[in-house]
Amino acid sequence: MTADPLFCEPAFYDLYLCADSPSLPAFNDCELLFGAFDEGCPACGTPVNPASWGVIKPMYK
Repeated sequence: MTADPLFCEPAFYDLYLCADSPSLPAFNDCELLFGAFDEGCPACGTPVNPASWGVIKPMYK
């Protein structure tokens, strides 16, 4: 598995999973819980939206 596990607050060592985490059984093909902690907060969504340099560069002119 190479997806971001979507932890609730990793900066504060809260390693419970967001409700939409691919580590939860409902969101992976194996239907297994990956990790020690279960769901602990609402859906987090995608942590980073990919963007090309051409989209980012004009934002800083």
